[in-house]
Order: sequence, then structure tokens, then C-alpha cells
Amino acid sequence: MKRIIHVIVAFLMLSVVSPAFAVDFLPFRSDSRAAIEQSHAGKAMILALWSVDCAYCADDLKLLGDVVRRHPDVALVTVCTDSRETAENAGKVLNGVGLPLHARWLFAEKDTERLRYNIDKKWYGELPRTYFYDAQHQVKAVSGRPDAAWLEQWLKGLPGGGR
Repeated sequence: MKRIIHVIVAFLMLSVVSPAFAVDFLPFRSDSRAAIEQSHAGKAMILALWSVDCAYCADDLKLLGDVVRRHPDVALVTVCTDSRETAENAGKVLNGVGLPLHARWLFAEKDTERLRYNIDKKWYGELPRTYFYDAQHQVKAVSGRPDAAWLEQWLKGLPGGGR
């Protein structure tokens, strides 16, 4: 319930912060990762970066959607690394993969290289890129689809076995 309230508040803030943004997306800026981490402090979270043009991203998002449906205590946050102009297509992709309710973000700065560097100094833009946070916010970055065995082990390591 608390997660749903956070998402609703975020959507309401969006209409005040940036009316030019599509209603479904929050504007992702250089300080957004820290804000997302803070809003999910003490909870397991998956932060998934993806693009409309990424051939593997839709399948990865489907997998992550299945994970959070089976483990509702794990929050999902998606960040589309495309520009505002792709918001409509990005919304269609997310709706098409059938993700549960979650916070949706979209890159909002023109200097995407700098934004990527602010997200992760070791990330060069390859997609999909996913960050898995345990409840203590120890994070594991994965480029490409996460290995199924590793993902199950990560879930088992969460409080209550990820349930």
C-alpha cells in the first residue's frame, strides 16, 4: 500500500514539476537515482534501465515484471533512457509488456552521456542495465538479461526469501 501511495504522489508531483512530460513518466535527472534509492530505503528494489530501440529490453522487462509479481515486497522502478519525444512509444512498450504498477521514469536531460555517468561511472550505456538492491541497499549491476540461477539466489537472499 505504501508503495502505491509513493507512486501516486510521484505522478501528482509530475504534473506540477513538468507539465510537458507525459503523464506516465517522471523526469529522470542527474539526482534522480539518489532520490529513488532514498524513497525505497530499507526495501529490496530493482532499478531497470531500458530503451524503446533496445532489442532485448522488452523481454528483460517481462522477466522483471514476473519477478515482482511473484515477490510483491520487491519494488520495481523503470527508467527509459530515451528522450521526451519517445514518451508515447515508451509508454506503449511498458503497457505492452504488462508490468505491475510501478514508478516510470524517462531521461529528462539533453546530455545523456553525463546523465549515464551520474547514474553509474562504470556504465557505458549498454542496455538493458539493471540494478538489484537488497533491503540493505547493497547493489548488484547487471548488463543484459540476469542469469536465472543468480536471480533466484538473489531473491532467496532477501528477507523472507523474497516473499
